[in-house]
Amino acid sequence: MLTNENVIGIFREYLKQDQEIEIVNTSRGYLKIEWDANSPYYNEVYLCTTPEELFEQLLDDFRTYQELVLTKGKREPTAEDEAMVEQLCQPYYEKRKELEGV
Repeated sequence: MLTNENVIGIFREYLKQDQEIEIVNTSRGYLKIEWDANSPYYNEVYLCTTPEELFEQLLDDFRTYQELVLTKGKREPTAEDEAMVEQLCQPYYEKRKELEGV
């Protein structure tokens, strides 16, 4: 069964690396906060009311983060970059399937 805590566990190592993403538990669900690295303000806040939403949000952030790592933020990602990022995403899909019992 997929829970919010499981999702956070799946992405724990990524969340340690990406200092611009923070997950906060609230009474209405988990908030995903994207901070601006160059200021004390946030860029975006998204309320995730289900574990599936939280997983998709974090996977999307992971993709963006890995694209920035590959391109060093100096160029647009190539098809090869995108293919490499998708390979890096596969373990997250597999961990999710394990938790869902699929």
